[in-house]
Amino acid sequence: MVTVMAGTLVNVVALASVVGVGSVLARLRGGDALPSWNDGPSRRAILDFVRAVTARGSSTYVRPADRIAVFDNDGTLWSEMPIPVQAAFIVDRLRALAPSIPSTPCASPTRRLSKATWTRSRACPITRSVR
Repeated sequence: MVTVMAGTLVNVVALASVVGVGSVLARLRGGDALPSWNDGPSRRAILDFVRAVTARGSSTYVRPADRIAVFDNDGTLWSEMPIPVQAAFIVDRLRALAPSIPSTPCASPTRRLSKATWTRSRACPITRSVR
């Protein structure tokens, strides 16, 4: 009895999975691309843009390897914790600009930053603000 019920449960779960996957695939193939969006100018603009950049032969076609999509739940394209992202940007800019400004008082901290070490130098106001 238990074996029959377990087998039936497995069959029901398998059938539900197939139906669920099938409906998702059908929606992706030709159904509504943005089912939770209300019809309006923003939705139409997004769909028109996607059609334009994915239509082979179009002047605005973008190859699949060159496509990048960014998604976030709250509509922003920024990290939930932006300070580490901003600090990484500052450090990268310091590394890039340091060789072009050899007389800067930040030469030593910049050299240490290039070795991926955060410095605590008091001689460099930029570095103090980074740490």
